[in-house]
Amino acid sequence: MEANILAGKNYLPVYGCLVLFIFSLSMNAEPQVSAQIHEEQREGQWPGVIRLCTQRDSMPYEGSDEQGHYIGIIADFMRLLAEQMDKQLVLVETLNTQQAQAFVKQQQCDILSLVAQEKEQASDLDFTKPLLQHPVGLATLTDSEFIGDISWALEHRFAVVQETALYETLRHKYPRIKITPVENAQIGLAMVASGKLFAYIDSVATIAYQVQKQRILNVKIAGELAFKYPIVIALGKDKPLLLKAFNRAIAELSEQEKLTILNKWLSINYQRAFNYGYLSQYLVPIFLMLLALLGHYVFLIRNNKKLQTANHRLQSENVGLSSVLEQEQQALNQSIQFAEMISHEYRTPVSVISTNLDILALKNQQQAFAIDAQLTKMRESVAKLIALVETALSREKLLTGKLVAHKVRMDFYLIVQQVLFELKKSYPRRQVVLHCEQIKLPFFGDPELLILLLKNLLENAFKYSASDKVVTLSLVLSAEQLTIEVADQGIGIMHTDMEYIFDKYHRAANTANTSGIGLGLFMAKLVVVQHGGEISVLCPSAGGTRVRILFPVVSGNH
Repeated sequence: MEANILAGKNYLPVYGCLVLFIFSLSMNAEPQVSAQIHEEQREGQWPGVIRLCTQRDSMPYEGSDEQGHYIGIIADFMRLLAEQMDKQLVLVETLNTQQAQAFVKQQQCDILSLVAQEKEQASDLDFTKPLLQHPVGLATLTDSEFIGDISWALEHRFAVVQETALYETLRHKYPRIKITPVENAQIGLAMVASGKLFAYIDSVATIAYQVQKQRILNVKIAGELAFKYPIVIALGKDKPLLLKAFNRAIAELSEQEKLTILNKWLSINYQRAFNYGYLSQYLVPIFLMLLALLGHYVFLIRNNKKLQTANHRLQSENVGLSSVLEQEQQALNQSIQFAEMISHEYRTPVSVISTNLDILALKNQQQAFAIDAQLTKMRESVAKLIALVETALSREKLLTGKLVAHKVRMDFYLIVQQVLFELKKSYPRRQVVLHCEQIKLPFFGDPELLILLLKNLLENAFKYSASDKVVTLSLVLSAEQLTIEVADQGIGIMHTDMEYIFDKYHRAANTANTSGIGLGLFMAKLVVVQHGGEISVLCPSAGGTRVRILFPVVSGNH
């Protein structure tokens, strides 16, 4: 017993310390509880007033009616939330979202509705859970195709309301997007309806509401973007308890309450009782219209019979035309086959002639037959024959449509050098002066067709000018175009022939003593057109002919 008492005496100091510790905790907790109560009162945890910054031109989300009442989807949500929180709303009207955010930071109002949260705002404001998650749509003209992915339409220009979260989100997500900022949805949709812009981007709810309200008949929602448009409530960083209260109220909203509000503003039904007094006013016009339709129907039947008769006659004629076209196609195919046969067969005798010329040249060097001049003439004739046949075959392929342009990246300067080298072998006595300041001319075209083009122009210059006259070839490459000019000092072209120089088989009146079939400039124009260029012919007063070609420089050139 005495031992127990002594043990109890030993525990007394411990019990005393424990009591003092608990008492001190209660004393320290009292100021904290008081501070929390004061904070809750200051934040409006009990009934009080919430100052709401609003915008009056953001329908269907929020706006004002003719009597100045605060209306819209967000307005109904805010009233419902305030009722659940037992609060009174006081409206503070602002000009735009930026001014409303400034008012919240300056504590001139407590909350801001209709805000799509941005990362840049996270350091200045707090945001509630989303009230809504509305899809973002594209409004285009009704004849536009459905846009499944906006990335395929970034070459067009889009209207977006300026200085909004959606504006910044689009610029960040699609860096190449072309945006025209507009003041509001009405202006954006009007610019699309008038054809000035391709599409207007906004929430589907805003587009549908404004199209219906403004009765825009030629605009539709042609697609949706891959992200949603969240609608949240913004508060100052100094109101954490009010933020919690709003989040609780938002969480307690039922789906039926949300649907009721959305259907109120996004589904408008007009129901009117039928007025039978108007029936008699419409019967007479309807009867007259039916008579007119009946008469028109009889007229169509008669015309249909005439059309059927004409159609039978045209079908008979079409059979004859088809037969003629088939014969022409067979003749064309035979021409192509003949050209291919010539291309294959002529090389053998030409090769034999060239080989024997080489043998004669060797014997001439060994025994001095003194036939150098004859050998030179024979070699020139063979070279001309080869050039003539190759050019003729290329022309035949192009005229029959078998030679199609296959464009590749190349150096046009190398093409020019190749043509000049080949012409030098065929026309050793002719002189071509090349004017070109660049040693590289990057271009996007068909090398085979461009070689044919240059040969045609230079051979024409040789043909219609004296052998001792110089032919000039000028090349200039700029950022926009490649300019080619071939100038000779020949007989020129008469003024009366200038209108027809590019016609097939046309020959000028002053070329009767020169061989030719009138295909040179015709072929040249075909090649130029296939490369999207322009060709013109000038005859200076000093004499001669100047052919100028302008080729556009496209992105594929570089």
